[in-house]
Amino acid sequence: MSKEQFQDQKELEKDKEAAAKAYEKARKEAAKEFWSMQSKEVKKRIKKNNKKRSWETKQRKRR
Repeated sequence: MSKEQFQDQKELEKDKEAAAKAYEKARKEAAKEFWSMQSKEVKKRIKKNNKKRSWETKQRKRR
């Protein structure tokens, strides 16, 4: 592999890493906005449903 190809590969990896970081930041911002828009009761209900779903999944795996 020539030095130029190595540099190109390195730049591509940096671009890929930057894109992944930007995607993760956008995802976190969207989640933050979603939760800030929910009322306290809805947050409780969602949390309770997630716990119940998790428990049910564990029960199914045991069988």
